[in-house]
Amino acid sequence: MAAHPQSTIFDSSDSVMRMASPLHAPFVQLEFFPFAGLLPEQSSFMCSVRVDDVDALYRAIRASGVAEGSIGAPRLTPVRMQPWGLRAGALIDLDGTLLHLIENAV
Repeated sequence: MAAHPQSTIFDSSDSVMRMASPLHAPFVQLEFFPFAGLLPEQSSFMCSVRVDDVDALYRAIRASGVAEGSIGAPRLTPVRMQPWGLRAGALIDLDGTLLHLIENAV
């Protein structure tokens, strides 16, 4: 999938998420590879994506067509202040991978 380096894209068809900040920060590409026999509803895979503007990242993923929700995949959970002191939301991809979307501390 070709992507403009200043866009945010979540493309579940090839398990690649390409991100660049709306403020033109460095480009990041996360790649997740298929795992034979994976049951998405039982997945415990996760990673954290730390950004300066988590709201902009969340809006861009939402604009790509990923809906908010508490079940199903892909899905987003809204950004909010977490008990551990940072603002964060989450993206669950089609394979059940949890991507914590965390705003860097100021």
